[in-house]
Amino acid sequence: MTFLRPEILNALILLAIPIIVHLFEFRTFKPTAFTNLLFLEHLKNEQHRYQKLKKWLVLMLRLGYFSGLILAFALPTIRSNDTEDKDTAISIIYLDNSFSATANNAAGSSLLSEAKEELYQWSKSMQGHQFNWFTNDTEFPNQSQKAFQQSILTLKAGPKQLSPDQVLLKAKRLFQRTGTTNPHLIWYTDFQNWKLPSDLQGISITVRPLNSNNRDNIILEEASIDRSDPDNTKLSVLISNNLQKEQTPTIRVYTQGTLFTQTGTTLTTKEDKTVDFDLGVVGKIKGMVTIEDRGLRYDDTLYFNIPDQPRVQILSIGAASTPVLRSIFDQRDFYFKQTDLNNLDFSL
Repeated sequence: MTFLRPEILNALILLAIPIIVHLFEFRTFKPTAFTNLLFLEHLKNEQHRYQKLKKWLVLMLRLGYFSGLILAFALPTIRSNDTEDKDTAISIIYLDNSFSATANNAAGSSLLSEAKEELYQWSKSMQGHQFNWFTNDTEFPNQSQKAFQQSILTLKAGPKQLSPDQVLLKAKRLFQRTGTTNPHLIWYTDFQNWKLPSDLQGISITVRPLNSNNRDNIILEEASIDRSDPDNTKLSVLISNNLQKEQTPTIRVYTQGTLFTQTGTTLTTKEDKTVDFDLGVVGKIKGMVTIEDRGLRYDDTLYFNIPDQPRVQILSIGAASTPVLRSIFDQRDFYFKQTDLNNLDFSL
């Protein structure tokens, strides 16, 4: 017998609680008032041996109940032929669902969709089998055919990326739960930052490559705001690329959900470039930057936010304010106050 979730067996230590309760008899006695010894004949005398046997039976029932509950959650499995099962190869599937798997293949669909469709069709011929597989962010041990198909169809790409060593470590942990001595890992990968580890830790590997027909990609790295000029706010966008040849994509800037400006820029192969936009005099806005890209889509949008700029407080001390000062320190950017020396409030 093996357990699919052996870590739950650690809860067996809790069986000490009912034993401790039975060792200490927290019994309360209710006094009964009587005026005559004749009332004593109504009291029931329980034999000491019967009381002791009753306590042991209650203890055994409690221990059996909690033991069965813990063992049930540990998912025990009885093998029909343990020796043959250990020698049989057990396969676990790793599916890379990082954002790089959203690149298109030759048919025009994403690499992740290609892998999902292949696994779904393959599972139709595996009636009655249990499926063990994992992705960059989730593990799926011992799934039925129906649960496996539902998980495959709802799987989405995510930002997490596992290194090859991390993939092997996860696979080894899953194989240890099965108890097999002949582990086999089916590895779906698009070969992004991929190198086969030198130490496979006794695991045989079948690599299923996910090949994209186009590795060109443009990346919006970051957007920064420069408000050093009070009459103009400048937006700077840093762009990197993995292009095989020069391209001229269009960059668009949106403010408050409306297109503000757009421009085309020439990108040289694998060279970073900064593109500047003049936003003019702006207050509090929420904006977005997008770029045209035929490669991966998740890195083609950036969002930025410009908060309210507080007005600068100006205090003029003198007999009277001049129109020149008030024209310089306009009410849009400055809070101008005039006072003479005799009425000066030093707590300001």
